[in-house]
Amino acid sequence: MTISQLRRGFFVRLVGGPGSGKSICAFQVGGELAASGWKVFRLRDTAVQNPFPLPTQSPALLLIDDAHLMGGGTLQRIEETADQRRMVLSVLNSVENGRIDRGAVLLDSKRAVKTIATALRADFQRTLTTVRRIDSDVGTNFLSEPLERRIEHAESTSDRPWQFCFVLGGGWKRSKEAADAARVAEADLVIAAAGMIQIASRDAPLSPNELQAFCRQHGMATEKVAKAIAWLVGQRLVLSEMDCRCPHQRFADNLPHEAEIFLTVTHHDKPAREMMSEVVFRNLGRIEKFSPRVACIVTKAAFAHVEAGKPIRLAQHGHCAWRFGAVIVSQLRRNAPA
Repeated sequence: MTISQLRRGFFVRLVGGPGSGKSICAFQVGGELAASGWKVFRLRDTAVQNPFPLPTQSPALLLIDDAHLMGGGTLQRIEETADQRRMVLSVLNSVENGRIDRGAVLLDSKRAVKTIATALRADFQRTLTTVRRIDSDVGTNFLSEPLERRIEHAESTSDRPWQFCFVLGGGWKRSKEAADAARVAEADLVIAAAGMIQIASRDAPLSPNELQAFCRQHGMATEKVAKAIAWLVGQRLVLSEMDCRCPHQRFADNLPHEAEIFLTVTHHDKPAREMMSEVVFRNLGRIEKFSPRVACIVTKAAFAHVEAGKPIRLAQHGHCAWRFGAVIVSQLRRNAPA
C-alpha cells in the first residue's frame, strides 16, 4: 500500500506511536525499491532545510526517519519538490492534534501485532526454528512450551510489534544482561524505581513525570533521571517516552518479571534497597501476591504481607521457586517462630 501511494502522490508520511513498526516498514519499502533499481538515501540530520538535489541521476527515494523533529514547514517544502523520480518517505511519531495530513499512512500497532502473529502461524516450522534459536524452552517436546501458546500469549499481551517480538523470543530471560548494561549507563536505580512502582501499582501506566518526581524524592538529580529514561527508552527496557513500565508482564496475575530481575540486580545498592522498601510498604494494600524474589529483597514488607493474611507465591511461570521459598520460610520461622 505504501509503495502504491508513493507512486501516486510521490510522498508518504508513515505515522504512528513509538514501537508501532514505522521505521521497519519504511526500510522495507526502501529495500523493495532498491531491488528494482532505485537509489535510497536516508536523511540523518533533521536540521537540513533542503536535501535536494540528490547525488544521482537514477530514480531515488529520500527516507526521513524522525521527521517529527523537523519543522512542519521544512518537511512540507521537501515534499513539494517530490516527483515521480524523486520520492519522499518520512516517518513521524504520533498524530498532532488528532489530525492526519494528506499523504499520511497511519499505522495501527495492535493490528500490526495480529498481522505478524498470523504470518508466523502460516509458516509454523520456520517460525519454530527461528524462535528456538533464541529460546530453547520453546519446542515440541513434552516439557517444552508449545510455539502456538507462546504466539498466542505474545499476541494477547502486546500492543506494539517490538513488544510482540520481545515476548515471542522470551526476552524476560535476558533481563539480567540488560540490568548490567543499565548499571553501566547509570540507569539502574531509575529502572529499579520504575519496576517497584509497576509492581506496587499492579502494572498501571507510569508517566515519566511520575517517575521523575518519585526519583527526586529519593535524592536523584532531575537531569540524571531524564537522561536515564531516554537511555532506557532507546534500549527498549521501558515501553516508551510516555509509559515507563517494563515491556512485559509475563502473566496477567504475576508481577512483571523484568522488574523483579532489575530489583535483584540493584539490591546491593543501599539507596536502592531503602527506596524499594519504602515503595512496597507504602503500597502493601495494593499487592495481592508477593513473588518469592521480591519477598527475599524486602523481607519486612513480606512479613507484614503475610500477617495481613495474604500469600507469597512460590509457583511462577510454570515452575516452583523452591530455593526462594526455602529462604522465605526460614526467615519467617526465625523472625516469627509462633
